[in-house]
Amino acid sequence: LATLRNIAVVTFPIGIGLATVAPDAVMALYGPNWDGAVIVLQLISLLLLANCLKVVGPAYLLAAGDVRANVYISLIYTVVLVPALAFGVNYGPAGAAGTWLALGAPLSIGVIIWCGRKVNVSVMDLCRTVAGPGLRVAVMGAVVLGVGWALPPFGAEAPVFWAWIRLLAQVAVGALIYAGWTLQAEPEVQDYVRK
Repeated sequence: LATLRNIAVVTFPIGIGLATVAPDAVMALYGPNWDGAVIVLQLISLLLLANCLKVVGPAYLLAAGDVRANVYISLIYTVVLVPALAFGVNYGPAGAAGTWLALGAPLSIGVIIWCGRKVNVSVMDLCRTVAGPGLRVAVMGAVVLGVGWALPPFGAEAPVFWAWIRLLAQVAVGALIYAGWTLQAEPEVQDYVRK
């Protein structure tokens, strides 16, 4: 469970952070011609939350010697996601990303729960493990969205410049909130930072 918590501590703010600053990040990095990439980045960023946690379960099963379960997991992902993505691609990159999120996230959560049960970890234990990082990242995301709404929109004369200003402001606020709260709430993180 400590590995699961550590993955959540790192990946949750990345996923929610990217999803919340995607419009400014795309404008700053690629310019106004790439507006269509915003929704794709947001959907894939949200999928990151479940997918990163999913990797722990199969690793535990391998360590426990249950290779067959990992084969079943891979088979289920292949049977479900390949046809779904083939369908989603008909609606462009956003359709593929949306399909992946709509099916991949529940599958990943199911894999986490199933693997937990196979190694005698309850759903409540899994929820308690990610609750702290989840709460902190929810607050961080809300504050970053608020900062984004409070900042003036892109300037017509230099939209990329203003996108960088907005992006840096949102990232700084989000990082301060999440890192500060995490350092206070997670003594293990404090110890790791001091080393």
